[in-house]
Amino acid sequence: MRLKKFLLSAALGGLALLGANSAQANSIIITATNALNTMSFPPDLVTPPQLVPPLVGGNYDYYYRVSITPNNQWNAGDFASIFDFSGLVAGSYTFTPTTWAASFGGTFTTSTPGLTSGINVDMGAMTLVATQDNAAVQNLVVTYNGPTTITSLNANLAGGIFDGSGYILGFIKASSTLFTPRIDGYVGQDHVTPTQESENGAQTLVPGLPGGGELPLPLPTAAWGGMALIGLLGTKRLRRGKQA
Repeated sequence: MRLKKFLLSAALGGLALLGANSAQANSIIITATNALNTMSFPPDLVTPPQLVPPLVGGNYDYYYRVSITPNNQWNAGDFASIFDFSGLVAGSYTFTPTTWAASFGGTFTTSTPGLTSGINVDMGAMTLVATQDNAAVQNLVVTYNGPTTITSLNANLAGGIFDGSGYILGFIKASSTLFTPRIDGYVGQDHVTPTQESENGAQTLVPGLPGGGELPLPLPTAAWGGMALIGLLGTKRLRRGKQA
């Protein structure tokens, strides 16, 4: 348990460094949370202080909040994608729109492709897909189908919930067989105007490692000493063999 807490702290610290400077520039923001529909921690934090996926029915539940910044909009076909959700339990991925987002009358589709497609405008988001999205591991993608555009203009007057970064579009829930959160990327696509597309990318937490494994357990100090001794002995034998 101490090891898991240490790994969680390390991942959260690294995520804060990676995401703190970029979060304000993003128009689609995905935030890892401790529970579905939660607003229980300061919105200016990149992640909760203690992100511990709850164990439910032998698997671990992960939750995310998807928001859009003021004055941006979601057109039909716009989407958000969380990279490489290792250990995804089949049938567990859901997206629940907020009352405000649902009031526009559109529908939402969830999918789990291995590789995110459709990012072709913003160089930073394109680079994130090329360097961090592992085609061998499923992504969590939510796509807005329209037909009515979701606009955040005057959202505060229409029941929209502002979380400190943007107005909440909805909540993602997905279960994994893996516990240890790690840092990976996400991308979002929206529009500044009905025809001007906007894309962005940043970091969040997902379960396990690329390829589906968990973080390896560190070896005890004594084991490292033993491995070093084995290495030295092997080097001496090699040298003796060359001298012979």
